[in-house]
Amino acid sequence: MTWQARADDNAEIFFARLDDEGRRSGPVTRLTSSAGSSIRPVIAWNGSDYGVVWQDNRTGLDEIYYVRISAEGEKLTDDMRLTDPPGVGRWPFLVWTGSRFAVFATYSTDIGTGVIGELLDRSGERAVTVFPVTDPPASGERPSAVWTGSGFGVAWSDGRDRFGPEIYFARIGCSRVDIKPESAANRVNPFEHGRLTVAIMGSSSVDVREIDPASLRLGREAARPERVRLSDVNRDGRPDLVGQFRVPEAGIACGDTSVVLSGATRGGSSFEGADAIVTVGCR
Repeated sequence: MTWQARADDNAEIFFARLDDEGRRSGPVTRLTSSAGSSIRPVIAWNGSDYGVVWQDNRTGLDEIYYVRISAEGEKLTDDMRLTDPPGVGRWPFLVWTGSRFAVFATYSTDIGTGVIGELLDRSGERAVTVFPVTDPPASGERPSAVWTGSGFGVAWSDGRDRFGPEIYFARIGCSRVDIKPESAANRVNPFEHGRLTVAIMGSSSVDVREIDPASLRLGREAARPERVRLSDVNRDGRPDLVGQFRVPEAGIACGDTSVVLSGATRGGSSFEGADAIVTVGCR
C-alpha cells in the first residue's frame, strides 16, 4: 500500500507491504524526498513489481510523477514527471493492462481543464502519446479507470452542468484488434505450437496501410509476426492488416483473459490494442 504523511515538514509518499491478514510485513519505505509536497498516491501491480503515481509540486506547479518499485518496495527507477508545464496535473489514477501501465489524470491548461490518459512501458517511458478523455466544456476531476481486456472504462467528476458536479463515464478503445477473426470464441491453447491469427481492422479513422508490419509485437513476450498481409476480413470494403504469430513465442499463459498487440505507424507513432481470449487445455 502507499500513502502520504508528513516528513521533514513536508508531505511525502510512503510504501509498505501487508500480509494476508492486513498486518505490515517488512519495513516502511519512503518513496519521495522532494522540495515540494507529494500527495494522492495510487499504486498498481504488474505481476512482478509496482507502479506508483502521485501529484507533486516540486517544480512550483502541480504535476504527475511516476516511479516503479520492486515487490519489496525498493525504487527501480528515478521519479519521472508525466505531465508538462505550464499545464497542471492533479488526481492521478493508475491501471495495469497486462503489458502497459495506463495513467489517467486531471490536466489544466490556459484553454481549460479535463481528463487525459497516457500509456507507459514498464520503465515509465511514454508508449502512446497523451490522449484526451474529455472535451470542452468538461471540467473533469478525480478520474478512475478499469481495463476491460480491449479498452478502458473511465469515470470522473465533471462540473460542466449548471447543477454542479456529476459523475460521467466513457469507454476508451485502444485499437481495433481482433484475435482469431475467424472465431467469436477466441479460444487459445497456450501449449499448442501452431499459429495465432490477429487482425487490425481498418476503419474510416484507421488506415492499416500506414502501419509498419515489422513493428508488430504480440503478447507479453513480444512475438514477431511470421507473416503479414492485407485482407478485408470483415467485408466492410476497407483493408485490414492480418498477421500470424507462433503461440509459444507470444507468452500466453493459462488464465490470461486478453492478449495485447502493439506496433507503430510508418511515421513512428506507437499504438497498442487488445482482444479478449479464453485459454483452454489448462489443468
